[in-house]
Amino acid sequence: MPALRLDDFRPESGAFRRTPTIEQGTPVSNHQCKECNGPFTSRQYNADFCSNACRSAFNNRRMKRGAVLYDLLMMEQGDPKAFEANKLKDRARELIERFRQDDEQAGRKRTWKRPNDVMYDTAALLR
Repeated sequence: MPALRLDDFRPESGAFRRTPTIEQGTPVSNHQCKECNGPFTSRQYNADFCSNACRSAFNNRRMKRGAVLYDLLMMEQGDPKAFEANKLKDRARELIERFRQDDEQAGRKRTWKRPNDVMYDTAALLR
């Protein structure tokens, strides 16, 4: 990471914050935010979000959705008879379809991770 320069800091509301600068010769790539679908540029080839607000909104929605699906999956494993009797497999499919519809209406194209990222994230949990 390049050294910070005094020019990198700007006063805002009595505090200083780092304003990103793009050094000459640093490769910049164009991206589309996974939350708001707005265009943005980044020096990271795998950047997904244009701001911390978009990243937080995306991750909060994933956590909320994941908690519901987690409970359904755990019930399927822990109490399969109750899971079957209450037709919770159908409920899980309905939820997933609703999540996809909500994402489409909001203009979000992909709200799940790529398979390689999921494999990487779960590898440590299965050791």
